[in-house]
Parts: sequence; C-alpha cells; structure tokens
Amino acid sequence: MKSLYPIFLSLLVLSSCGYFQKSESTTTPIIQDVKENTPNSCNIEGRVISVLPIKEEISDELCGQHPCEVKVKILKKADCGVDIDLEIEQIITINFAFSVDPTKKIKEVNNKDLPGLKAGDHFNANVSSRLTMGNNKTYTIYNYTKL
Repeated sequence: MKSLYPIFLSLLVLSSCGYFQKSESTTTPIIQDVKENTPNSCNIEGRVISVLPIKEEISDELCGQHPCEVKVKILKKADCGVDIDLEIEQIITINFAFSVDPTKKIKEVNNKDLPGLKAGDHFNANVSSRLTMGNNKTYTIYNYTKL
C-alpha cells in the first residue's frame, strides 16, 4: 500500500495543475472588431444597399455636406441588447455619424480613419438604436470595419 502512495500523490498534483483537463476549443466570433454592447446596441455584418442623398436642408452640418444615411441589409448579428430588435435579411436605414465618405476627405473629422462605403460594400459595425418621436427607432453607427 505504501508503494501506491507516490503514484496517488503524483496523480493528485497533476490533476490539480490542470494536466488532465479537457482543452477548450477556441471559436472565432461571427463579427470581429466591434465593441461590447449596451441594451440598445447590436454587432452586425451588413451590406450597403444604397447611399441616400445628402440632406441639403442641414447644409451647415456634416451630413448636409457628406452622405450619412444608408440603406443596409443585415447579414449577421451578434450580442444584441434587449432593446434592439434586428433581424437577419432586414433592410434598415442607418445614420453613419461620420458619413460614408472616406474620413480623409472630411476636414471636420480628424480623429477617425474610416475608408468610406458605397453600394455593395460589406462591413462590420456596432449599431445603436434610439427611440424618437412617434415611437420610431433611429439607428446610428459611429465606427465600422470594411470587409
């Protein structure tokens, strides 16, 4: 019995060090390069369907000089908060806070380096929703990664 003591002691040490633990496989997230979510946000992969015309009535603002509103088809979604209800294949209008023009062309935006988007482009982003008058929702993107 004394000769089994070193074997049991070795097994105990090895098991406490995790030697016999099953290794967990790592999975790549569906959508990368996006931030953690709040209750009113969701990580998406989208495709630009169309870039809407510039709103000239707000010409003194960024979106009165550069296109900001875009029709987007939701291709994938992940980590959606409880207050945002997006569906795969849904087409929604999203406001891009820094425009969909490349930010290098926009003198008002000097702290972002975004490549710009056009119809047909795919991207990853964190989209936020906000309730507006009439119980409608508006969607906004502040940062994106072009795929």
